[in-house]
Amino acid sequence: MDGREFHSAGEVFSKDRRRQNALVLGGRLVLRYSAFDVLAAPDVVAAEIASVVRRRRESRR
Repeated sequence: MDGREFHSAGEVFSKDRRRQNALVLGGRLVLRYSAFDVLAAPDVVAAEIASVVRRRRESRR
C-alpha cells in the first residue's frame, strides 16, 4: 500500500522502485494499491488479491 504522504520525495520514490524491481527480478508478483483505494474499497482490493492468488495457484498445478 502506498500513500502520497510517504512517497512524495524523489529519493523515497526511487528507493521504492528499486525495491519493487528487486522483488520482481526475484520472481515475486507486486501489486500496488494507494492508501485511498485500500481505505475506500477494502473489499475490492481484497477480492483482487484473492483472485491473483487463486490464478497463480491454479497455474502451478
